[in-house]
Amino acid sequence: MFADQVPQAMTKTYGLASLLIFVSILCLASNWWMYEPMQVGRSVELEKLILYEIRLPKSLSLWLSGALLGMAGALAQGLFRNPLADPYLIGTASGASLAITLFFFGISMGYVDILPMLEKNSIGFRAWVTLVAFGGAWLASLLTLCIVHKAENTTRFILAGVIVGVIFTALNAMLTYIMPSLNEKVRFFQWGTSSGLDQKALLILTLVWLVSLIGALPLARGLDVLSLGADTARSMGMTVHQFQWLIVGWVALLSATTVSLAGIIPFIGLLAPQLVQAVIKVTYAKLLVLTSLAGGSIMLVADSLVNWLFYPQQIPIGIVASMIGGVYLLFVVRNTKVP
Repeated sequence: MFADQVPQAMTKTYGLASLLIFVSILCLASNWWMYEPMQVGRSVELEKLILYEIRLPKSLSLWLSGALLGMAGALAQGLFRNPLADPYLIGTASGASLAITLFFFGISMGYVDILPMLEKNSIGFRAWVTLVAFGGAWLASLLTLCIVHKAENTTRFILAGVIVGVIFTALNAMLTYIMPSLNEKVRFFQWGTSSGLDQKALLILTLVWLVSLIGALPLARGLDVLSLGADTARSMGMTVHQFQWLIVGWVALLSATTVSLAGIIPFIGLLAPQLVQAVIKVTYAKLLVLTSLAGGSIMLVADSLVNWLFYPQQIPIGIVASMIGGVYLLFVVRNTKVP
């Protein structure tokens, strides 16, 4: 019987991966062509320039942003051992956003003068913003861990993350209130948008995604063990606290990269693991890959909805993602039996 279940599970895994890839390709194709057909008088060369220099990098960057959030969601749910956990729960998004606001505040006040050779939209400047965001996300995660001392009590961990997130969000709002000129610079990061996604962002997202796959997949076995409980994991020789620090670090990196380049896009990290595990139960090695594919697909579906419903208006994709996530959570709550 067990021998029969293994091929069936493999078939489901490859079938789901193929479906997610197909959905992504379908959304990519529709986003390229559906809302701006070739205009009369526009040269073929210009059309190719728009397609390959603007639309394709934007769509691929959106997919990679969703892929990073999907992987971060799987790591967060493995860390908390809670299927409703979100990578932003430990304060990573608010920490990254505050760090970016402080960065631009320092530039505006003349305190930050270490980038005189970098243009605003250069890849070097984008990389600096990403590093700053990662520092803020890591600091928020560090404060969360310091509040609870150990991450074994997931309820206290989540509550501490919410507290840190609220404080950092309030500090962010205070800075923008003190200096209103910051609103134009940081509004981009408050709700996810694709307006800043280009070839430079695509390069950074691709590098982080590849590094994350290489770095996070070796942790999959540890997540499988941790899912049995902290005491069981410790009895099997795992240093639970150190392992949880590693997971938090990866979640901070993945979340911060997305926030720095595409803004705060909620619920993708929650939805992707949920949808995958609703179809098939797999080990974390496969789950991390599948949730990455699912996160990218969800992001492109949300972008397609924005294009279909609101074009030519540029509605932040984070708003649509929040609507989708909110409806899904209402469905989950309504269909969950409370003892």
